[in-house]
Amino acid sequence: MTPRPPDGPVLIGTFAGPTVGLAYETPTLSGLTDERGDFEYRAGESVVFSIGGLVLGSAEGAPRVNLAQLVDRNDGRLDRLHDPMVTNLAFRADPRPRWRL
Repeated sequence: MTPRPPDGPVLIGTFAGPTVGLAYETPTLSGLTDERGDFEYRAGESVVFSIGGLVLGSAEGAPRVNLAQLVDRNDGRLDRLHDPMVTNLAFRADPRPRWRL
């Protein structure tokens, strides 16, 4: 059986910051965010973001995504994101960082 090709065009979203080198994965695409924080997705796909093998969370693909959208208890609101365990998570995830925030 031949796999069905992915539906829809590849869209570009930006992880706010920008955040460079953040790993992302959708059902059809994967890679690292670039110097603008850009990542690729298709309409309707969920995008999983991770650093050094540590999954930060997921959000529906959109033109702009931020850290607060990955943390359920913040309802996507940056003003509620005060937990240093979440905001500083990236610095402890990989002792040999190949990315920068």
